[in-house]
Amino acid sequence: MTVRTWVGRFAIVQGQPQEEGPFLRSFLRQRPDEEEDELYVLVQPASTASEEYSSQLADAIGHMYQQDTLSLTGAVSRALKAANQQLREWNERGLRQHRVTASVSCLAVRGRVAYVAQIGPSVAYRLESGSFHSIVPENGITELLGQTEQAEPSFMRFQLSPGDLILIASPRMREFLDEDALRSVLMQGADEALVELFRLARDQQDFSLVLLACTDEPEPEAVPPPKEEPVNDLLRVAEFAQTPEEPELTEPVASAAPGEAADVETQAGPEPAAATMSEGFSEPNIRLKGEEAELHYPRSTGLSANVPSVPPVAALAILILVIVGLLAWCLIPSALEESRDDRFAGLVTQARVALASAEATEDPGQRRKDLRTADLALAEAEVLRPEDPGLAGMRGEVVALQTELDAVLDLPELELIVDASEQLPGGISARQLALGGGGVYFLDREGQRVVVVSLLGLNPEPQVLFAAGDLVGDEQTGAPQHIVWSNELSSLLILDDARRLISVRFGEEPALLTLRDAQAWGSADSIAFADGNFYVLDRQGDQVWRYLPSDSGFDSEREALLASVELEQAAEFAVRDAFYLMMTDGTILRIQGRLIQTLGQEGIDVALVSPASLVSLPDRLLVADRGNKRIVVFSPEGVFRQQLRSPTFTDLQSISIDEDNDLLYILVGETLYRTPLPPTP
Repeated sequence: MTVRTWVGRFAIVQGQPQEEGPFLRSFLRQRPDEEEDELYVLVQPASTASEEYSSQLADAIGHMYQQDTLSLTGAVSRALKAANQQLREWNERGLRQHRVTASVSCLAVRGRVAYVAQIGPSVAYRLESGSFHSIVPENGITELLGQTEQAEPSFMRFQLSPGDLILIASPRMREFLDEDALRSVLMQGADEALVELFRLARDQQDFSLVLLACTDEPEPEAVPPPKEEPVNDLLRVAEFAQTPEEPELTEPVASAAPGEAADVETQAGPEPAAATMSEGFSEPNIRLKGEEAELHYPRSTGLSANVPSVPPVAALAILILVIVGLLAWCLIPSALEESRDDRFAGLVTQARVALASAEATEDPGQRRKDLRTADLALAEAEVLRPEDPGLAGMRGEVVALQTELDAVLDLPELELIVDASEQLPGGISARQLALGGGGVYFLDREGQRVVVVSLLGLNPEPQVLFAAGDLVGDEQTGAPQHIVWSNELSSLLILDDARRLISVRFGEEPALLTLRDAQAWGSADSIAFADGNFYVLDRQGDQVWRYLPSDSGFDSEREALLASVELEQAAEFAVRDAFYLMMTDGTILRIQGRLIQTLGQEGIDVALVSPASLVSLPDRLLVADRGNKRIVVFSPEGVFRQQLRSPTFTDLQSISIDEDNDLLYILVGETLYRTPLPPTP
């Protein structure tokens, strides 16, 4: 058996299928004394403004990779970093609306070794020994190419064995195919999976996919050398093959020996002998060796010339084949038609049962599985009978139930409050919204400052409320890391990089609050405030600490709230009657007392990708899903309820809720928007 790898890919560009497209490119590279390697680059622009330049970005990455003399991983890494630097320089020189950012997935292949490199939100999976896994960046970084000063791609290496598959695709795939369905598709095998993936994606406007497969194939059978026979027999075979009904023989029966002339030589004799050959025959192109070689042609005229001699055994075999062929011609079409009818009826029944189950169940997760089953059954039935009128009605029912279950609410045009990038000097990298005291606050990581937008005036303008290096009493503060609003203190709390806690009110001098044992934390990754208590997320210590208030701030013994939870992937948390931990992979934990529950997110159509913000309300939980450019609404128990979408969500960063006025504040890039909070679904 021979083990080999092959790659299947396709791109859909403005609804038309192609082998490659503007966001999908492949590049070969050959280094001296090494096996050839190949790089597949899949770019996903983060905004409409980035689409125009994304094809140039894919080409730039590939060409830098081809010209590099480093190792495979070194060449890919350097190409991505160089592309990131070029984008950063472009973005700094250009206007905000012309900024280019994108996520990039790279698949590099050499022999049976593959590497997956990722920057930004991406879709990548592997099937290994029948086990299905999502390929997630090990460092958990989901920043886009062109968004940060340093781009560090995540690399994963895979040694392939027969049956293994690796898939990279546009993040849009999560909109029409969940992980369970994808696993089922890949388990069919590489050839069938590629066809099925194309069928599922063909209705998309823009989509790209690369599938790497490792297969085990039988060794090709050695062809035995031709048996040497007398020249007369070879000529008889050649002429027997050229009956008047067959095409003229144009290929030589025997080729010239190496080094000899390829011209035609015939047996010496009078030329009229050649003219006795019947019309339609050509003179065999044969090189004869030796003086004693002789040519003997069969007769070319008369009945015996046109009826070759057939051995009795061969005649009997031909007769049996004719009888079998007639039986097959009569019986097989009807049998196939009956088989198609049975298959079609079975698929329709399967779709009806699944559809009825979906309508009957209250469980949104089960309903989505039933609808998926019905959809697949109908798709196969439509291949058998595309014009069947009953299928269209069932398809409409499936689409209607899926639309209801997807619960997409397109928000009306958002109210623009302010675009900070146009009114504040220097570069801005906005994060972490906080709301209170008549203002909206956000953290500017790049400028190492906190910006406030007053909501009390008619023309809101962003102002710097706090910056690294400001004096608080006699102490010079560091760069702000986290912010949270405290209703009880009526002030914004800022934690700087030296783990000092600063209280700031608009128009007043900042004050330093006591925070006991802050240096004892393993890390300070997020903060929260609720019911007068201060909370700190400590990822390195796998803990959430709670401080009770004191006269000088939080000079109390810290209380550990977790018993045994791995927090390496924790990104953010929120506190209400329970507190919620959000992981970088989209998992949400609900912790109440010592009870830890993983929210199932039942019913959601596409899993969370690069979640960036979490807000807990009494009747719902809201998550800013950056990767899918939406805000997802869950029940407090984690059941999917609704998804809020808007074309404005091109670079979704953070959200905050004004509960008193039912207003939703949204930070998109460096721009602040507001919209009425939709009612509970």
